Amino acid sequence: MAEIHTLEEICSQTHDILQVATKDLPIPDQSKVRDVRKMISVFTYSIIKELAKDQEAHEDDVYFRYLMGGGLKADQARTIVNRTRDEFTQREFGDDCTQAGKTVVAKWRAGNKAIYGYLHDLLA
Repeated sequence: MAEIHTLEEICSQTHDILQVATKDLPIPDQSKVRDVRKMISVFTYSIIKELAKDQEAHEDDVYFRYLMGGGLKADQARTIVNRTRDEFTQREFGDDCTQAGKTVVAKWRAGNKAIYGYLHDLLA
């Protein structure tokens, strides 16, 4: 596992990106809440995966730490990491959400903070 400060740095970058990407995100209809949560989970996981690529950190470890930092218990966080990686990414929302996450990270690293529309477009 990567050093704690590396995990924390990636979590902090993820948080900064998601703050911009989710700004003014509308509350979904009750019938879509579950799918929206899954899509945001895959989007977040793909951002972490891109950010972790250049570090000596595994995306599962970073996402686990990110979720724990958000107040989840360890077993809850582990379940979300596993389901996001194995189910949601592979079977449901992987391609579009993963590509959006990669694009957002590339733009962010290039100094372009105009990433607002990517998640909004996915959820439309």
